[in-house]
Amino acid sequence: LREKNAKLAFELSEMRQMKAENAQLMALAGVKSRIKNSSAVGQISGETADAFSRRVEINLGSESGIEPGMPVIDEDGIVGQVNRISANRSEVKLLTDPTMQFPVLLPRTGLRCATAYSQNGQTVELRFVPAAADVVEGDEVQTSGIDRIFPAGLSVGKVSKVEKVPGDAFAHVWVQLSSAPALGRYVMVVLVNTDPASQGRKVIP
Repeated sequence: LREKNAKLAFELSEMRQMKAENAQLMALAGVKSRIKNSSAVGQISGETADAFSRRVEINLGSESGIEPGMPVIDEDGIVGQVNRISANRSEVKLLTDPTMQFPVLLPRTGLRCATAYSQNGQTVELRFVPAAADVVEGDEVQTSGIDRIFPAGLSVGKVSKVEKVPGDAFAHVWVQLSSAPALGRYVMVVLVNTDPASQGRKVIP
């Protein structure tokens, strides 16, 4: 009976995992239907061993049409951007990586700004937000599409904190990211055209 219960518990765990994976793939399919560009679906296969960066590896590479600079998303929003590639794997800079920056939009007010590195875990800070700007906690933050790399309208997160210091020209605004990538989770690389001259072709050794 103990052996049978152990086997049933293992099978139940596998079924739950398969159900969760199917649900995520269905959600990704819904995201894909809203994006005009082609895309490739893969999985997060590892994390880079670097205490000074926030990067993961995925099981897609140049053989799947992946190029440096392409955006990586999941069903919850933006995950990051392809940094380096090999034939069958890629390194992805997460939104919390110190070198990661890209333009965003706050759709409630139409405010455009850019993300910046933050040391607060799953958050980023917004740069160049005027102190007089109408920004409140809970405001949605999305990709603006102005860089022609990240498709417009994808979720980045929600404003979690707004701090305005008297005399400062800019407000301090933090965003809680909507996507929290983990090992084994499926991601989608959007196959946009990137400029090799500006992005550079970095190949994983």
